[in-house]
Amino acid sequence: MTPSLLSLLSRDLSTLWLLLKTRTDEIMHRDISPLCAADIRDQLQKRFAYLSGGRGQDGSPVITFPDYPAFSDVPDQDFQNVMTYLTSIPSLQDAGIGFILVIDRRQDRWTSVKASILRIASHDQVRFSAVILSLVALAATWRPSSLQTVAAFQGGRAAALRRWALFLAAG
Repeated sequence: MTPSLLSLLSRDLSTLWLLLKTRTDEIMHRDISPLCAADIRDQLQKRFAYLSGGRGQDGSPVITFPDYPAFSDVPDQDFQNVMTYLTSIPSLQDAGIGFILVIDRRQDRWTSVKASILRIASHDQVRFSAVILSLVALAATWRPSSLQTVAAFQGGRAAALRRWALFLAAG
């Protein structure tokens, strides 16, 4: 049973990555009015997304989506405003490289993880260069029945995530 769950997880992750890649390859053709932090202070203070200050090896800025239980309840306009603001902070050259997304969804179920990724992918003003998911606690939602099953599942999950990381690196 575990291999089928892993293959489903791998397939879902691959599908979501392709969706993200497709959306980010679109060119933005509309003008966006600049936002100031003071204009969206309340939205930024929720901290459902922030620029961590980190950068990838290619200079890509990192946008972090921490574990935020009410992520699905954030109004679309608030989400759009925060994403527009965060993506306007780095220089145009850095933004052109793409952003690395770190998405922490260790406390969520897989359906919530997929919904979060689809919501982020719907923001058409961001070019993504990589997506890093933190899914460590997802094993709890599948509830293996024995310690041996848990060990086998964890080994299989790690291998599946490594394959997915190689898929992401291949672009």
